[in-house]
Amino acid sequence: AFRSLAVEALGWRHLAGWQRLEWAAALRCGAVPIRELPPWFLKPRNMTRRDVGVDLLSMDGARAVQCKYYNGTVETKSVTHFVTMAHFDLQAAEKVLVTSPESKLTTDAARVMDKAKVEHIVLSEADIEQIAAEVGAGAGASEADAAGPRALPELRECQSSCLKACLAGARVVEMACGTGKTRVLRELANEANGRVLVIVPSRILLRQHMALFPEFCPVGTGYNTQIDWAAPGYIAVSNSAHLLANLSFADLYVDEAHHPLPVGCPSAENVY
Repeated sequence: AFRSLAVEALGWRHLAGWQRLEWAAALRCGAVPIRELPPWFLKPRNMTRRDVGVDLLSMDGARAVQCKYYNGTVETKSVTHFVTMAHFDLQAAEKVLVTSPESKLTTDAARVMDKAKVEHIVLSEADIEQIAAEVGAGAGASEADAAGPRALPELRECQSSCLKACLAGARVVEMACGTGKTRVLRELANEANGRVLVIVPSRILLRQHMALFPEFCPVGTGYNTQIDWAAPGYIAVSNSAHLLANLSFADLYVDEAHHPLPVGCPSAENVY
């Protein structure tokens, strides 16, 4: 889901150069932008989505990536800060610095990188286009292979218990990571008596949910100009949920619900 999102982002015409470099680096290095990582991943590492000197991190935490899109010299202290954060704070085994061709490193910065065994990758605009094309072609083939109706597997015991609790009146449910919350939401939506809204904290989760909610309309950066106001349901990134404030909903499902509801969030008869 994330790789498809990255390819899609690289196709947005309004994307700034530094953003294109970052998304391409994500594909090249197999890492995810810090701002796109879910709270359950950040909290154990005492991280937030603010700028911490590391731009991307692999999902196993082993690879930290910093991107520099400069038309000039990259400050040595910026490189040193990245190395310090990646090595001591995040304890990443691999450190990668990705730069544009116009970004120049000082001799001192190169020395710091050499000592810390930081891999240096230079991505030109042609490189970025090639990465997007290659990954996009692979993703397209995979999606084509997976197309068509398919039966969902039986609910696991924990999923079944959660679903029964919700149908019996529970509105706040906590499930461990990886136990299949999205599938429970799908089953709840099947039972809903009207339009459904699913709110997620990031675009990565938006893409993941879309696989189980193909008939729902996505709402978030890159989708907000294509909102289908007649859709039976919506999956919205929290920052864009206010765009649906004029609609009424039977059910509202909030993923990562330990965060407050976004400003302007639509109301619903049932909130989970």
